[in-house]
Amino acid sequence: MKKQKIIVVVPVYNEEPHMRRFITALLTGKRRPDHIIVVDNNSSDRTVAIAKAFPEVTIIREPRQGICYAVTTGYQAAYAMEADIICRSDADAQPTADWLHDIQEILDRNQDVVAVTGSQTVYDASALEQYYCILLDWFIAWSSRALMRGTVFLRGTNVAFRADAWPACKERLLCREDLIHEDMDVSLALAKSGKLLCAPALRMPVARRTFIKPIPQTFRYIRRWVRIAGFAWRG
Repeated sequence: MKKQKIIVVVPVYNEEPHMRRFITALLTGKRRPDHIIVVDNNSSDRTVAIAKAFPEVTIIREPRQGICYAVTTGYQAAYAMEADIICRSDADAQPTADWLHDIQEILDRNQDVVAVTGSQTVYDASALEQYYCILLDWFIAWSSRALMRGTVFLRGTNVAFRADAWPACKERLLCREDLIHEDMDVSLALAKSGKLLCAPALRMPVARRTFIKPIPQTFRYIRRWVRIAGFAWRG
């Protein structure tokens, strides 16, 4: 069987404290990525300089501020580089040694699956905060699935999909951060191409800031989250 080309897309904005550790974790895993695309979304620190030190990394700049623009640009670049599987996470995550290996195995075993996502744990929180974050992760995943009429929620920190599904997905994306979260936008778009799978054992340790946010940001998050139902139920 032909070895599949795996490319990891990482959107970044001022991730200097995390960049080196994230790339190193990917490159020392059981299954190394064939390439890493770092999409710089106007960083003003040393994020890009750190990433450039790794020959496995390609830096792409996306001047339009916003995660939806950065991610879309990264996915398009991975598709143009002839990826077979496109993965995505965030620079403040800590990929496990088995992450890419398990993604490839899951997709190999499930040929009808277009995209797979996993669960999230928190590596820099107190014991009490960790319980809170795990419960919140579960609540967001299942309530989002209900809002999206049963569509599996593909977590932006822990997702992979078959590259041949990207062109159709791209055409369906709203790419409107004022209306819908980027990862839910991708979930709804990819769901029209085939089956989405949630594999809880596919873990991704993330930073506490993924869940614990300032109050104004939390309210903006909830407002967009509720709007998702409108898009999903209108088809």
